[in-house]
Amino acid sequence: MARGKVVKEGTEIPGVRKATRTYPDGRQVVKYEVQVKDALGKLRHVGSFETKDAARRASVTARADVQAGTYVAKSAGAVRFADVAEDWLASPHVRGLKPSTRHSYRVIYLKHCAPLHRVQVGRLGYAEVSRLVGELMATHAPSTVRHVVHVLRCVLDHAVRSGYLRANPAREVAKPKLTSRRADIVLQPPDVEWIVTAVPDAPEPRPDRWRLLVELAVESGCRAGELAGLRVRRLDTTGRLLSVEETSQEISGKLTLGTPKSKAGVRVVDDLSPDLCRRLAAHVEGMDPDDFVFGVGATPYRQNDFNERVWRPLMRTLGMPGVRFHDLRHYHASAMLLVTKGDVQYVSKRLGHSRPSITLDVYGHVLDHARRDVSAAFAALRAEARQQAATAEPSPVQPAASTTGPIAGAVVDLAAERRRRRAG
Repeated sequence: MARGKVVKEGTEIPGVRKATRTYPDGRQVVKYEVQVKDALGKLRHVGSFETKDAARRASVTARADVQAGTYVAKSAGAVRFADVAEDWLASPHVRGLKPSTRHSYRVIYLKHCAPLHRVQVGRLGYAEVSRLVGELMATHAPSTVRHVVHVLRCVLDHAVRSGYLRANPAREVAKPKLTSRRADIVLQPPDVEWIVTAVPDAPEPRPDRWRLLVELAVESGCRAGELAGLRVRRLDTTGRLLSVEETSQEISGKLTLGTPKSKAGVRVVDDLSPDLCRRLAAHVEGMDPDDFVFGVGATPYRQNDFNERVWRPLMRTLGMPGVRFHDLRHYHASAMLLVTKGDVQYVSKRLGHSRPSITLDVYGHVLDHARRDVSAAFAALRAEARQQAATAEPSPVQPAASTTGPIAGAVVDLAAERRRRRAG
């Protein structure tokens, strides 16, 4: 059948025009087309309606949505989740992040969001997103699922800002709660010494390279990437300290230099072992200031290669197959909390945490364990005091009761202040 001739004319309603189609047999069909300009000024087709009143309502609604920033064009239905995700990964915000963060976002999108790749983003709702998150919770750790939810929210926020969605359905999906952030494995001092002793020699000319790397990880609590990015000029063996200013990471087989995890990660780690610093000084002798301490000249060592060739075989030999290199950092933090008697502020700065609360969240269980012996320590203190009281005489000037010591002095001072105010 012939399509007929169409004549379009404007109406008194903004954005609405009358379209009359006349067929060869004389029939006429009248429709009212609605168009609206989006936030960028581009003319968008809203739809065709049988009556002028329906067209008026659609026009008013569309213009209000544009004004509120919630307008979704009909053409958005053809855009798939994968298209939006790629646009988001290429956005200035993501490009400004660290390479390791960008890489992790891409891995999460490609691996965990695969069921949504071919789905039209305009069809995504709470049910679809919630179902995906629920399926992941059955097979993955809560921390992994939380990362997936974060990426979903970011991608669908980008879809909202791009005009493909009216609202972000992932915002209504709750992240699973973390049961615990404490270290799964807490190495004991004998374990660490066994590891240090058993580290194999590295190739010549610096056979002690891997042993020094492991010992410095134990002594400093630095992350693997921070030690890989440590240059000779940032290691002060005389002052027994090192400066953490640069990191090295292997991303998709390529070495990438960057900065520490956060601003707090840029720090100075001091009070290193004199014996370790003496051996480190001999290790870097003859090297250029810009050389990497554990690398080969101006090239950092590859962490993945070290893990595969040195660390994992060593752990299997020692019967510790689940121990990671990062667990040396956990050991350092736990030991420091005990040695400093719970000085969380100091330990937090040494580890490069942005807030002491992070240190407490991850390593607070160490303090909880230490507090279990409080009653025994207090009983020992009282026993020592009873022994002293049995052999010493009370002071002849003041009673041996409660008028001595800093607490009693404070009480006396407060009482004198009250008397002075009354007299005044």
